[in-house]
Amino acid sequence: EPSQEPSAEPSQEPSEPASEPSQEPGPDPGFIRIDVDGFYPNAVAINAIEGNIYIGSYALGSIHVKNIFSGLSESSAGFYSHAQPGGIGGMRFNGGFLWACFNPADPALGPAALLQIDPSSGGLLASYPLATGAYCARITNDSSGNVFVSEPRSSHIWRLARNAAAIEP
Repeated sequence: EPSQEPSAEPSQEPSEPASEPSQEPGPDPGFIRIDVDGFYPNAVAINAIEGNIYIGSYALGSIHVKNIFSGLSESSAGFYSHAQPGGIGGMRFNGGFLWACFNPADPALGPAALLQIDPSSGGLLASYPLATGAYCARITNDSSGNVFVSEPRSSHIWRLARNAAAIEP
C-alpha cells in the first residue's frame, strides 16, 4: 500500500515569475529629488533638530532645502541663490546658522567667501571674503563658536573667531 506521509521533495506547483526591478525612481525614503536643470549636489548640511537638510549645487551656486520629517520623496524647495555666478562648496549647520563656502565662477568677480545664511529664510546675513585666488572648500567648527574653513590652494585653514568681523588665515 502507498504511504500517505508527506513527501520530502519540494512542491512542483508552478510559481510566479520574478518581476523585474523598476528602473524609475520612486518614493524611496532615502531619495531627495531636485527638479532643477544643472543642479548637481556638491555639499550637504543638516539641522537635525528641525529636520532640514540643505543641499548645495556647485554648478548653480544655489542651495535647496528639504524637511526630512515631511517625507523625502517630495521635491525640494529653492532656498538660497548667490547673486554672482559660482558654486557652493562645503556647508555646515552650526550655532543656529547655515555656513556655506562660495567660490565665484570668475576670480574677477571677487574672492571666495564664507557665507553666513539664515537657516529659516535663506537670507544672506554676512559674507567673509578669503584672499584673492583662495578656494573655500570645507567648513567645521569648535565648541567655542569658532568656524574654520579649509583652503587647499595655499594649504591654509582659515578661522572666523566667534563674533569676529573678518576671517583670518
